[in-house]
Amino acid sequence: MSRNVRLRKTHNRRVREPGTRRGGRLETLKPGTEITVSDREFKAFRDRFIDLGPADGSPAPAPKGDELEALRARAKALGVKGAGRLGEARLREEIAAAEAAKGGSGSGDGPSLEQLRAEAVELGIEISEEMTAEQLQAEIEKASAGE
Repeated sequence: MSRNVRLRKTHNRRVREPGTRRGGRLETLKPGTEITVSDREFKAFRDRFIDLGPADGSPAPAPKGDELEALRARAKALGVKGAGRLGEARLREEIAAAEAAKGGSGSGDGPSLEQLRAEAVELGIEISEEMTAEQLQAEIEKASAGE
């Protein structure tokens, strides 16, 4: 079986040429190049490759390690008990419950998007559905300073 990979660092590879029994020329591949390697080569030079999945076209498994660690750190910060032992789905549930108990999604103590929209309408500011809370807050501050 073979794998599709992207190179992290320079990689030298022997390329067979027609009419030669052994050897061939040495090809130097630059970082960022996408190639297909054998499982044996992948295991031998794992530190040089970023795995893009099997060469047969089936999708690569999603890298869960970093995401799971980030969820665990967030859960520990919110005071979730046993965060180091929980799986991804349970961590998401516990984080949502902890944030709901705290009274928000951790984005701060500021007003909600609906409150900002209502205040902007009262001040006569033109708003669109795509505006974020930060953009609305900035527009409200401009309008308040201009009065």
